[in-house]
Amino acid sequence: MPKDEFSLETKLEVGDVISGNNTNISQEKIDGDKVGRDKIIIYNQLDSVCKEIVDFSERILSSMAQQIKEKESKILELVREGGFHEAELSRLKTEKEKLEKQVPEFKDRLDSLNRLMKRAKAYKEVRTWLTSQISTGISQKIGKEALDKFSQRHYSTEEVGSFYGTLHEYLIWIVESVDEGGPINKERPKPTLAIEVYGEAFKCLKRKADADMSNQEVKELFEFVDYLLNYLNKLSVSQDTPPNA
Repeated sequence: MPKDEFSLETKLEVGDVISGNNTNISQEKIDGDKVGRDKIIIYNQLDSVCKEIVDFSERILSSMAQQIKEKESKILELVREGGFHEAELSRLKTEKEKLEKQVPEFKDRLDSLNRLMKRAKAYKEVRTWLTSQISTGISQKIGKEALDKFSQRHYSTEEVGSFYGTLHEYLIWIVESVDEGGPINKERPKPTLAIEVYGEAFKCLKRKADADMSNQEVKELFEFVDYLLNYLNKLSVSQDTPPNA
C-alpha cells in the first residue's frame, strides 16, 4: 500500500518514552501533533459526507417504495376497470419489477456505506485514543507490566530499553495502519525479547482499551494488534531466539 503523505512518524524520542519524561517535546512531536489534527479533520469530513449520502440514499429508498406502491394501486385499478389497458399494464408491471429489483441492491449499498461509517468512526476513536496513550508513555507502562509478569527472567537495562523502544515503534505502526485503513507495508523493528513478552504487553494494552473504548473500537484496534503479533511470530521463527528469552 502506498505511503500516505500525512503518514504519522515517530512522535516521541524513545528515551523520553522509556524514562516517562515527556517534558522535552521535539519538533518531530509538534509536527506529529499537527498531522494528528489533520487526520481527525479528514475523518470528520468523511463522516459528514457519508452522513449526507446516507440521508440522500434513504430518501431515494423511501421514494422508490412509494413509487412501487403507486404502481401497484394503478395496476389494480386498471385490472378492475377491464378494457383495453394491456399496453399500460405491461408498462406499469415492467417499471414496478425494475424498481423491486433495484431496492435490495440499493439497500445493500446503503448497508455497506453504514458499515463503512461505523468503521471510520471507530478508526477515528482508536487513533485519538492510541496517539494520546503514546504521548503519555504507554509503551513503558505496558512494557513494565509485561516484564513484571516474567519477573523470573533477568534482562539488562539495555534489553529493557530496547523492548520499550520496539513496543513504541509497533504502536506507531498501528496508528499509521489505522490511518491507511489497513496494515501498511512498512519495515518494523525485530522483536528484542520473546514474542510471549510482547503478547503480554498487548494484553495489558487491551485491558486499558477495554476500560476506555467501545467493543467495536477495541475490536478494530486488535485486528491490527493480531496482525502485528502474527507477523512477529513469523519473524521470530526465521531468526535466532533473543538472549535471555
